[in-house]
Amino acid sequence: YLAILAGDRTILRSTWGGHGVPLLPDPNITTTTTSIDTSHPNYDVRHQTIIFDLVALELPTSLDPYIMYWTDRQRVPGLHNAPPNPGDPTQGSGPWSLESSFLWNGTDQAGPTISSSINDIVAKGQLYSNNLNASGVGPLSYSFIVGDGAPRYGPTTQISGLTVDSTGQIEIPAADTATLEHHNALHHGGDYVFKVVITDANGLYIEQDVMLDVEDVPNLICSIDVSGPSSVIVGDTLVLNITATDPDVLDTLTIVTEPGSILNGTLSVDPHTPGTPATATFTLTPDVSQGDTTIGINFKATDDGDPNLSCVVNRQINVPEGLPSTLAARQDRRGVGSRPGHGQDVQRSGPHQTRCE
Repeated sequence: YLAILAGDRTILRSTWGGHGVPLLPDPNITTTTTSIDTSHPNYDVRHQTIIFDLVALELPTSLDPYIMYWTDRQRVPGLHNAPPNPGDPTQGSGPWSLESSFLWNGTDQAGPTISSSINDIVAKGQLYSNNLNASGVGPLSYSFIVGDGAPRYGPTTQISGLTVDSTGQIEIPAADTATLEHHNALHHGGDYVFKVVITDANGLYIEQDVMLDVEDVPNLICSIDVSGPSSVIVGDTLVLNITATDPDVLDTLTIVTEPGSILNGTLSVDPHTPGTPATATFTLTPDVSQGDTTIGINFKATDDGDPNLSCVVNRQINVPEGLPSTLAARQDRRGVGSRPGHGQDVQRSGPHQTRCE
């Protein structure tokens, strides 16, 4: 789990939809700072990885889920859609918190996950778009959390034009980003916040909390596209071609995947010449552990303008159970139902196996 400036970290047992008592001793929770982003002139962003060692967690006696909860004391001050700290408006806008629920049987953990780092910069007057890249037992549902609570968003909290669709794509149209306010004297870089909860078919959930920084800059946002199949059988190789373009002809683009490391997947990025499309190739050869799953990948291009702007496209790759095409073809050549001593195939009595892409 990736969190920013995580404070209180607790695992709770769900009790009739409520919260129980802490169940995991603190020594079983470790926090590692993976990076500190100092690129923003007004604030630093500390990325921390929090590991909960579930071995020490008591085994459940029912199907009640556990709740993983973490929070910090306050946000930056001056957010437009979150009220200021009642005691001192210069000291942030109150605490924030995140939750996720999961099942644990002593060996395996189940619950939805998110594999993306949400763009925090909104270019005023340009489309804002990103994908949560969530995975879990489908279908997944997405909704915004609004209203009072922790964090305290206030009575009117929704950002104008903000939407999330059934694929986890978050957008704010250009006409709406043009109306968003840039930071004032109280701000330290943050302008707006929103919070999304993703729920799987079993009712398990995970929350994503995002702070947006509106920038009124001449830098233009890029666009990115992915072409290729959306399905691959275990043992076969899928190839996707990624192309990103930037209307700023002097900008250089960098293409990455989210998550950065994908089992049995490789991203090969071509050197980019400004003024031309940036290209990359992604190959995936899933093994048996990835059979009967859907692998979600965000392809993200970022320019070197000021500030850095990113564009994102999501691809869901279906990995059905089945034989690799080489084995399927070999089986077809042998024939099913041929008589010993005869070198020709006879017609199958069952369905013919085909490769699906």
